[in-house]
Amino acid sequence: MARCCANPLNPRSPMRYDRTHAPLQQERRHAGPDMTKLNFWDATWSLDEKQCPCDIHFLDYLEDRRITNADIFHMGTGNHHIVGLKTAAAGAGNHVLGITASKAEYDDYMRLLIDNPRLGFTYKAYFGDIYQIDRRLLPALDFATLFHIGEY
Repeated sequence: MARCCANPLNPRSPMRYDRTHAPLQQERRHAGPDMTKLNFWDATWSLDEKQCPCDIHFLDYLEDRRITNADIFHMGTGNHHIVGLKTAAAGAGNHVLGITASKAEYDDYMRLLIDNPRLGFTYKAYFGDIYQIDRRLLPALDFATLFHIGEY
């Protein structure tokens, strides 16, 4: 079954992928960010639903639709790691692969994992530059959240 995620080239036009990562619409190439440097965020993002409700709304979406056994790519973990933590606690069998561009947020993830090793079975986060991801390196996904694409 194909799922929809935000198209970084045009957020109003979703990009659809099937489970093999084959685009269901033609991909377009663009100049994009400078690939000779690492794009990272030299700060951290705390959970503030009034300022940025997208993570909470996504979790509500999963719960309202009783989504189970889904593989989720989540861009922008925040230091709160709410998507990974709540997904693990929900017991719905969903798995989250998160990416953060903040060293502090990745440090927070490592502390969470050390304190709760079982979290690692359903939530993995890594530090990296979202603009350097090659889709061939990603697992088959059911959902991809790109709420923060283009913010840095």
